[in-house]
Amino acid sequence: MLQVIGSLLSILAATSFANPVGPRAPGWSFNLKGDSGLVALESIIVSPTLAVFFNKALDDPLQINNHSAWGALWNLETNEVTPLDLQTNSFCASGALLSNGTMVSVGGDQHGIAGDGTMGLRIFEPCDDPAGVGCTIFEDPENLHLAEKRPV
Repeated sequence: MLQVIGSLLSILAATSFANPVGPRAPGWSFNLKGDSGLVALESIIVSPTLAVFFNKALDDPLQINNHSAWGALWNLETNEVTPLDLQTNSFCASGALLSNGTMVSVGGDQHGIAGDGTMGLRIFEPCDDPAGVGCTIFEDPENLHLAEKRPV
């Protein structure tokens, strides 16, 4: 019995140090190349060059219209950020991309420094400029919102 265990252990040791057969799968990694000015709790790739970031409505360093921005447009090529002027708290929102490329963010949180996001509806339409110039998010909580509050 001890001989069998010894043989199995020697085979296990020999195979654990062997090089894998065949090419390795390509890997990927994140490289820090800039500062978005907010925590990207939600990241949505909206084009080959742009990502939309949403954070909880906090006192982040990124500013827009004399208040902290909790939404941003990140240029994936230049690592530059453009603040987005969200009106409601997008924390805990959900979202989807429509077939025409429009990104819709739905719901959010009622707490924080922003408007109640539980009925929030935010729309980012496809952006023609690869650098994001002139691209923004549409939000009009008085006229365009969910029919009912999201349960919290």
